[in-house]
Amino acid sequence: MSENDSESSGWIGAAWDTVKETAGTVAEVAENEVVGVGETVYHAGAGVYDAATGDWDGAANQAGDMANSALNVATFGAVGAAEAGWDAETAGERAAGASDSESPTSEEERHGALKRAGEWIGDEVYDLVHGSDSDN
Repeated sequence: MSENDSESSGWIGAAWDTVKETAGTVAEVAENEVVGVGETVYHAGAGVYDAATGDWDGAANQAGDMANSALNVATFGAVGAAEAGWDAETAGERAAGASDSESPTSEEERHGALKRAGEWIGDEVYDLVHGSDSDN
């Protein structure tokens, strides 16, 4: 069925156009999900490599990126869209003269928050095992 046929055949043409549009949308969503799963797997492997070679900060960053990629897949790109909005605003602020610390990207903010959380957990476990400095 050509495009001219669908335009001239009324409701059948409209139904056919809807089928074509839906198929295109489904294919696009599927492609995005495959890419997202690939990113998740990549970050998992890179995190294991970083941990095996003693790069703990790199492993932590990869673990955070892996979780972020998985969350983006699970939300059909909503997380990525929110990050893109955040990063666009950050770009504008930095272009206007804001420093990196005054206007972090979504990735910088996420990595910083995860690092602070990891350090806090590490300190708490250390204190649990060894006693806190105030116990001495």
